[in-house]
Order: sequence, then C-alpha cells, then structure tokens
Amino acid sequence: MDGELNMKKTLAKIFCIAVLLSCLTGCFESKEEKQKRQSYYDQAKENTISYIQKKYGFTPEVGTTKCTFDNSDNFSNNCTGMILVNAKYNDKWFEVLINGTNSTEGGIDNYQYEQISRKIIELITSDYGTPYKYQLYYGYDNKGLIAQYYDGNNLSDVMGDNYLRLVAEYVDSNFSEVNKESLKLSKYSIFHRLYIVNYKSLSAYKKANNHNYNITGSNIENEFYDNSEYLKNVIALNVRDVKYYDF
Repeated sequence: MDGELNMKKTLAKIFCIAVLLSCLTGCFESKEEKQKRQSYYDQAKENTISYIQKKYGFTPEVGTTKCTFDNSDNFSNNCTGMILVNAKYNDKWFEVLINGTNSTEGGIDNYQYEQISRKIIELITSDYGTPYKYQLYYGYDNKGLIAQYYDGNNLSDVMGDNYLRLVAEYVDSNFSEVNKESLKLSKYSIFHRLYIVNYKSLSAYKKANNHNYNITGSNIENEFYDNSEYLKNVIALNVRDVKYYDF
C-alpha cells in the first residue's frame, strides 16, 4: 500500500514539473521570438498551398501549425523553421512538413498514406493472405511523410530511401520454412524490414504480452522470443537477409 502511494506521489511530482517547464518556456519566449515563429507559420501555410497544388493539382484547406525543433527536447523554443502543417481536402486531414523561413514549393506530406498502405498490404496478401493486424511505417517520423507522388504503379520508386517497415500479424496460418522463399522475390526489395508473425490461435494472440513491436529498433527478434509461448512461427526480412523462426 505504501509503495503504491509513493508511486502516485512520484508520478504527481513528475506531472507538476512537466507542466511547470512547459509554462516557463512559454512565459520566457520573447516578443521577437513569438513574431518570428508566427511568420514561420504564415509562410508555411502559403507554401503548403503552393506545394500541394503543384504536386496533386488541388487547393487544400490549411489548419493548425507546429514547429519542429533542433533536438528531441519538446520544451525547447528553438524552432528550426521546418513547420508541420495540418491540411484538409475533401474532408480528409493530412500532414505537410515544409519550410516556413522562405517561399518554396518543396515539402513532404502523407496525403496518399492510406492508398500506399493498401497497395503494400495487397503485395504481401498475394503470398501470405490478409493479415489479422499490422504495423506499417515509412517516411519522416514513421508517419508516411514523403516527397514522391504515387501514381499507382511506382511503389518501388516511391519507397526508395523511405525505409519501409512492416509487422504483419497472422492467426494460425499454415506457414513453414518454405514460405520464407517468397520474401526473396524482387517485389519485396521495397522493404527495409518485414516481419510475418504467426500466432498459434486467436486466444494466444489476445494473451500475448505486446503487439507494439519496436520495429525501428535492432533487437526486435528478442521481442518475438518474449512472445514465443503464443507464436507458431515468424518469417523475417531484414534488408535482403531472410530468416525463419519456429516456436
């Protein structure tokens, strides 16, 4: 009981410190800094409209804006001038990352994220069937923000250096070591990492400790072993290296 109470007190202190730091950074931002940041926002909104018009041929509605920073410190006031803009077209919201320090028609966005994601899942479905669940990451900040335009036929070119990573989860599928050969096909060269994770049953899937695999980390295989009690097998593609794990 005492341990639980101490934990609650510690969490409360951490929360108060976070709120205080957030308040302090806002309070100590000078008038000049606020004006400069607002000028970044205004320019970024103008640039977003020009960029989207050039890339897709339509005019978006622009919404909220947010600075990016020099480091991972969210309390930093040092806005880089690269602005994350929320935009909307046909009731669909998406994000644009664009320079707010000068006029430009160059940026990155995730307007086509759903379309590209469907194509990627179709690609693996042809060999492994439709996954029960999946985690898909590529582009800036793993949010699908990319510069390339997807025309329906250039998926390989679009992925390029965008580090496509996918964990596709299946339930009681009849995979074996033979199935790893499919990942050696040229169409899978678009993947930086791909994991076909097959659970013993739906009950086993629900009992598994974790489904949010650290796909950006280097020790993801260890996470599979942590769930080994519930897994039948895993087929892993890391760049061009294909492995099969039987549990």
